[in-house]
Amino acid sequence: MRNPMAIAVLGEIGTSSARRQAVSAAEICEMWPKSFRVKDGLGIFVWVISSLKSTVPSTALSTIFYRRRHHFGKNKCIPSSQIRHHPYLTMTTPPPDLTALNRAFFDDLAAKYDIQPWQKQISLQITTFIQQNLSFINIPKHPNTTLLDYACGTGTLSRALGPYITTIQPLDLSPKMVSRYNELASTSEIPSVRNSRAIEGNLLTDSKPAAEFNGPEYHNFDIAAVGGGLHHFDDPTKAIARLAQRLKVGGVLLIVDFVEEAAQEWVPTSADPTIHKRGFCESEMREMMERCGLGDIGWKEMPERLEMKFSEHTVLKRGFLARAVKR
Repeated sequence: MRNPMAIAVLGEIGTSSARRQAVSAAEICEMWPKSFRVKDGLGIFVWVISSLKSTVPSTALSTIFYRRRHHFGKNKCIPSSQIRHHPYLTMTTPPPDLTALNRAFFDDLAAKYDIQPWQKQISLQITTFIQQNLSFINIPKHPNTTLLDYACGTGTLSRALGPYITTIQPLDLSPKMVSRYNELASTSEIPSVRNSRAIEGNLLTDSKPAAEFNGPEYHNFDIAAVGGGLHHFDDPTKAIARLAQRLKVGGVLLIVDFVEEAAQEWVPTSADPTIHKRGFCESEMREMMERCGLGDIGWKEMPERLEMKFSEHTVLKRGFLARAVKR
């Protein structure tokens, strides 16, 4: 091994044997954009250990994450639940604590969130798309409609759905995002948003479930929604299952996130250490929702891309809505 602190495992998918090679951090940076301009039939998995942080530029890989391509065709995906157990993917170190990384990242971001014109534009695009597709989402209609806004951030989904909701319960693992949500909600013109109060919480942990989330006020929601958060969760399928448990029968799970980008479209950003996946494709989302026992699954992509202006460069993403009903 040329550098024991910088290990990448490369596997050729669909061949009789896997080609595995250890490379240095410098070589990873050099080869990264080229790794995915390969002929059909070749898939490359790269797993980089967190100690690369000291040797790789900040715009590249500061903690563990992966890139993968495969031979099944551009419109199909390998489910995220299979990634870490794939025979051609060798883990060299335990995965990072994405919960802690995301809490720190969004705590730092909270005061600057929704301030820049491009951030406001993205919020407007998402809100407009949601409100143009209310029949697709199929919000249950009765006098006291309830929403669980999980990973609520500053409240984009609450404000988008708020006019059609009676009661909102926002949750986020970032205490500073919670504070920012409550600050903005207190002056909202939407009654359900103005009357809501975000609290800090993590419904996905297995180590220490919070007793405060066991009460009836945290169950039997008409809608459970995650806006731009699912790709940050280290187990998206578990997240879907946990949120489905909070729904009443006939309740709707709504996911707002990014379409999985083609390899050649990927560019690194400062948010990479907090990301588990770079988006989802329709087949993968359907598979996860079906595995969690949900039905009436729908998928709708936004017609216009979302323009995100990071300090390093501008990134274009395509958003989507995915909806499923608890049976």
